[in-house]
Amino acid sequence: MPSTPKRKSPSDWRLAAGLGVEIVSTILLWMAVGYLADKYVGIHPYGLLGGGLLGVGHVVWRLSRIR
Repeated sequence: MPSTPKRKSPSDWRLAAGLGVEIVSTILLWMAVGYLADKYVGIHPYGLLGGGLLGVGHVVWRLSRIR
């Protein structure tokens, strides 16, 4: 009976690249929300700055939950 091949775990660089994409996309997403707040609420430049800070805070929170 043939043995099934073992699946290789993702290499370290792939995990790091995935984490990097998640970090950048999270910050950019929150900055986009802040930009929209600037545009529609008229709180220029505080929406973009607040969105950036929320994005960084979200990333720090996500990284603290990784075990």
